[in-house]
Amino acid sequence: MITLFQYRPAFGLPNASPFCMKVEVFLKMAKLEYKTKVINDPSKAPNAKLPYICEDNETIADSAFILRHLTYKHSIDLNGDYSPQQLAIGDAVAKMLEEHYYWSLTYSRWIDERFWPTTKKAFFGNLPLPLQLFIPSVAKGKVKSQIFQQGTSRHNETKIYQLGIDDINTVDTILHDNDFIIGSEPCVHDATVYAFLANALYPEADTPLKQHIKKKPKLVAYCDRMRTRYK
Repeated sequence: MITLFQYRPAFGLPNASPFCMKVEVFLKMAKLEYKTKVINDPSKAPNAKLPYICEDNETIADSAFILRHLTYKHSIDLNGDYSPQQLAIGDAVAKMLEEHYYWSLTYSRWIDERFWPTTKKAFFGNLPLPLQLFIPSVAKGKVKSQIFQQGTSRHNETKIYQLGIDDINTVDTILHDNDFIIGSEPCVHDATVYAFLANALYPEADTPLKQHIKKKPKLVAYCDRMRTRYK
């Protein structure tokens, strides 16, 4: 049995971490049996990050290595008849979302004061009252430092959101008339693309990223299609 260690579900999604959600969507796509376990303190996880999995007394951390491990161990093939060139495009889109768009998404949740209350309630609302008085501000401070060190928050708010909007436009252009990111059937990279778009589209916070995705009917249809297929 595979055990997926991740944050608790939030925003009506399997997980409010797109990296955790990516792994869970992949498990559903691969039709692998699994269970989840909520971890509230990621500092106790391997690499001090979530998600990670345990299977047959082996622990694998980092969503990319988790998918790689599961693919080889269980002989999973989610790539169908797609060519190496098509799959490379899907891989490039996934990496853009993970390494670039992610920071605009994170800014919208943790730094933009219009949406911080929604994040605070979703992530920390279950804590005992004494902890609610200081844990959220400590966590927010750590995220604020990460975004600054990475470089995104050195820009003004307009530019930060523009970076994410540009990525959304790129995904929309590549999706075009496809049902899935590179064609008529899902591939492994759809787990990533869906997880990252859904984490902006479905939460109640009406961020600039959500507003822009909603202007792209093909992206909305894509997310709805994935959501229905991999509930």
